[in-house]
Amino acid sequence: MSIDCGQLDINCVDHGETLELVWTETGGPAVTQTETEGFGTKLGKLTLEQQFRGELIRIRDPQGLILRLSIPKDRLQHI
Repeated sequence: MSIDCGQLDINCVDHGETLELVWTETGGPAVTQTETEGFGTKLGKLTLEQQFRGELIRIRDPQGLILRLSIPKDRLQHI
């Protein structure tokens, strides 16, 4: 986070065949909606989709950024 008073919460949820990682930032600078995705977002999505057959969802909440990463468990065994 770019400021000292922000918080980060990371949760891992087992959904049987998939594993979901939820990254939640709060208390930081205001999250702004952009028309385009940045390089990091594009790279993360491509990696999750192509290598892990997973999904990355970005949620821009007024309280902060939320990232939801879902990955099939069988793809994690090949790392």
